[in-house]
Amino acid sequence: MQAANKVAVALQAQAQSALASSEVKVDQVVSKFVMSVAPEIVKQISGAVVLRERRYNQSALWGRAVAIAAVACGLVLGGYTWRAWTPDPAAATGALLLERIRQCQAAPTFRQPQTGDALCNVKSLLAGS
Repeated sequence: MQAANKVAVALQAQAQSALASSEVKVDQVVSKFVMSVAPEIVKQISGAVVLRERRYNQSALWGRAVAIAAVACGLVLGGYTWRAWTPDPAAATGALLLERIRQCQAAPTFRQPQTGDALCNVKSLLAGS
């Protein structure tokens, strides 16, 4: 009976050591699998991130282009609207101001003695006097 008990204890010890070594082997196999698969997973994830960044950049560029186009159209339409609603077409084109500048150059209010520059009263340019 004691001999059978000793054999049973030895068999149990062998079984436990075999179980421990199999757990170590399983851990090794799992770690090898993870090491072989992880780079592929990282490549695929980084590819997805790059695609997202490209989509974001493209949508941001389109948004900027739309904003710039809207500003340009607004400026053009604003200019046409200002021109159409201005009561005096000469004032709208600046012809009236140019005429007043020519009048000032012909008969200046004051001529600077050092340089000979012609000076006019700004009120006379804007008021038309």
